[in-house]
Amino acid sequence: GSATGGSGPSGGAGGSCGGTLGGKQTARPLGTTAAANGYWEYIPPNCPTDASKPPLMVFWHGVSEDGSGSATDLAKVAAYSGPPALIRQGQWPASRPFVVLSPQHGPSGCPTATEIHDFITYALGAYDVDPKRVYLTGLSCGAMGSNSYLSQFAGQQVAAAALIAGDITGAYNSQGCALVNAIGLWVFHGDADE
Repeated sequence: GSATGGSGPSGGAGGSCGGTLGGKQTARPLGTTAAANGYWEYIPPNCPTDASKPPLMVFWHGVSEDGSGSATDLAKVAAYSGPPALIRQGQWPASRPFVVLSPQHGPSGCPTATEIHDFITYALGAYDVDPKRVYLTGLSCGAMGSNSYLSQFAGQQVAAAALIAGDITGAYNSQGCALVNAIGLWVFHGDADE
């Protein structure tokens, strides 16, 4: 949970749900939190009805959204695809209970296993979320970085991963079928993806 007793950097009331910022996506530029990445934060407008802590979804973007984590560069992460774009466009249903964090990798290339691990560690300490319901997703280069993360850390922090247009070979080669015994895994890769 949060050291301040709030919902993490947003400080909204009621754990990680609701409050004055609930249902809104907020930029958290590099240097404004203890995270090593700038990121977008979405706090769901309502807590789960059973008073449990909300789940956490961490989304890693593709290489064209790489940047410095500054307020200006973070705009790229929410502009094109994935959960931050859906939230920005008003296409994310308020009924989805996830706290969604969308970090920006930069300055180039794909996020590393350690970078993803460290961001999830930060998120688990800063947000009052259910540590047993942490979900990792990534698109293209974000999926490749998530593959590296799963190769090294498997299910140590995440319950499931959904990877899109990224090669999962590394995680499978290092973990084999034990990977899907440790986490739920859903991978999408079309024949036009490179």
